[in-house]
Amino acid sequence: SYTLPKDAWSETIMKRYLLRIADKVAWRLRRDGLLARRISAYVRHGDFSGAGQQRKFSEAISDGLTIYKIAWKLIQEKRDIDKPVRLVGISASDLRTGAQQPSIFKKDRNMQSTLFALDKVQTRYGSNSWTRASLIKTKLKARSSGFHFDHEV
Repeated sequence: SYTLPKDAWSETIMKRYLLRIADKVAWRLRRDGLLARRISAYVRHGDFSGAGQQRKFSEAISDGLTIYKIAWKLIQEKRDIDKPVRLVGISASDLRTGAQQPSIFKKDRNMQSTLFALDKVQTRYGSNSWTRASLIKTKLKARSSGFHFDHEV
């Protein structure tokens, strides 16, 4: 989860932070050789009320964009649009070990190859060595409690 710098009314801002978190969750899954069959998403509003929801899938995943799309759909179903959002969170559970099954579709195979290459870059140069173009201005600040967000090894 991540507490936004200030209450956000804009869906664009919420989506950017959620995508950044989804990429972090996906990276950790792939780094540890895991796949998730359940994705949970949580939203906390400015008045500290909140709601969460989870969804289970038959096919295990470890792709940040897929996790983001699922989480955004879950948040849209639970979010109170009359209140600003202060925190968004994603959790992956029902974990399986192993690699993702290769797809029969060329586009999916290309995405898996790209993720593999990006994981190699991230392993060598650190968790902030690449970012999506849409997230260039969206930074996750380190927590002041001493918790290390990236869980670097």
